[in-house]
Amino acid sequence: MVVTFQVKTYVPNHTCVRSDPTKEASAEWIASKIESVLRENPGMKARGIRNELKKFGVNPQYMQIYRAKKKAMESIEGSYAESFGRMSYYADLVLAKNEGSAVTLQCDVDETEPIHSTTIFKRFFLGLSALRDGFLEGCSPFLGFDWCHLKGPFGGVLLAAIGLDGNNGFSVDKPWTFMSDRQKGLVETINDVVPHAINRRCARHIYANFRNQFAGTALKRYFWQAARSYSAAVSTLHFIR
Repeated sequence: MVVTFQVKTYVPNHTCVRSDPTKEASAEWIASKIESVLRENPGMKARGIRNELKKFGVNPQYMQIYRAKKKAMESIEGSYAESFGRMSYYADLVLAKNEGSAVTLQCDVDETEPIHSTTIFKRFFLGLSALRDGFLEGCSPFLGFDWCHLKGPFGGVLLAAIGLDGNNGFSVDKPWTFMSDRQKGLVETINDVVPHAINRRCARHIYANFRNQFAGTALKRYFWQAARSYSAAVSTLHFIR
């Protein structure tokens, strides 16, 4: 494969000052100096940390700051790897302190090592009994299913079932309604487990797929007019347009 580049802007005279990093300030040393600051402000950006370090007379590169912040946050909150290693202890603690809760921990075993096999985290399910009982006793029969990608170093997906109290804490005698954003496998699972449930689609996600093939403000207007229609006939009319 041939890779080509296009130069759109050319600046012959450079006015940038020379970088003068402090190599003596290691990530470990920086982490020890900023740990107390990060305890009060964990979201501090690299520029703020760099300004904080000026009182020590050092000017580290941003990569040094990123590594130092990672070390400092691990000292404050613990490391991701160690947290995954304690999942089984957490599951036992939940079951011991929350009677009736549902906890499932699944792991894979890496047997490529001839002597010591490695256990690898796969998935974890948590259903607290207090939340389940409270939902069944006092919430409207509506469940929303959604998932999001985790931004930690190991990635992963967080699945969530969310209920709403839409009737002042009193349940109503209506069929259960399940709402999802139609992710792969979710609709099929709901149809298998609860075949008589009513399925709803998230219009925002449908439009995101619709926009990939049919761009333009005019079609966008017709789509949302159809989505907000109160009858199937009016909705079909907007789609025909």
